[in-house]
Amino acid sequence: MFKAVTSIWCVKDRLDHVVHYVEDEEKTVDTVIDYVNNDNKTNEKKYVTCINCDSFDPCKSMMNTKKFFNDHKQIMAFHGYQSFEPGEVSSEVAHEIGVKLVEELYGNRFEVVVATHVDKNHIHNHFLLNSTSFVDGKRFCNTKKDYQMLRETSDKLCLEYGLSVIKNPKKYTKKVNQYILKSFMNEIKRDIDATVLECARYMEFNAVMHNKGYSFGEINDEP
Repeated sequence: MFKAVTSIWCVKDRLDHVVHYVEDEEKTVDTVIDYVNNDNKTNEKKYVTCINCDSFDPCKSMMNTKKFFNDHKQIMAFHGYQSFEPGEVSSEVAHEIGVKLVEELYGNRFEVVVATHVDKNHIHNHFLLNSTSFVDGKRFCNTKKDYQMLRETSDKLCLEYGLSVIKNPKKYTKKVNQYILKSFMNEIKRDIDATVLECARYMEFNAVMHNKGYSFGEINDEP
């Protein structure tokens, strides 16, 4: 069981691809029944919130901040994760907690995308944090103290909402990181399989994959 687990790691390239993964509608859109008007109509709700950045193009906002402060360092962003005990929290509450977490820790200095993934049996939040502050251009470094603050703030918010937290997070963090890596690999495999069906030649395949955020080394396309 995952309980309330947090993790964060650096993003060194293809920021646009990570934004796409975090905001993916197949993962962030949930079906909501309207009980208020007693008509039981279903609506779709997307659980994505952009903090301090353009909700239509958060990647462009983050890159513009880097350009303004002339920041060309390798680590472009940080990708965070907050998972909850299966069946313990609704999509709406999970997203609310994620937004509060990000606003409390980073909201006064950094651009962040908060997304709640609802496509698995355990609801979980992703947040993508620009490594460059929009205030003064100083960078977020993700020190041990930063991670401790992330975990402690997450635990505090979860307890406020009556949710369970773990007392020994290290072994759970390893399991979460393995799950995230598997999710990324499955997404890459789906993109490759779909593109192979669309394309007859490698150069065409390469162009389509490039538009999806991937890059490959040069390969001779002669028959």
